[in-house]
Amino acid sequence: MVAVDTKEKTMQVISVSDLSRLTRTQLFSLLTQFQATLADLVPGSAEHRFACAMLANIRLALSRKASSPRGAGNGCGHC
Repeated sequence: MVAVDTKEKTMQVISVSDLSRLTRTQLFSLLTQFQATLADLVPGSAEHRFACAMLANIRLALSRKASSPRGAGNGCGHC
């Protein structure tokens, strides 16, 4: 993971692999946090581009969870 310092917060890069391990609730929480942070950043800055990339990755992880069948992880269909 890599951290990007801003005036108020440190944003950490979360890999797509790590995002795929999070629950939908955790992903929506991260999405909300990054959306709130984005509003405070200067458009075009490195921090703004970083936040936009993270939002795209979070949305990708959410879309993969929505399209994957329930229980696909272990094949039993109950988990």
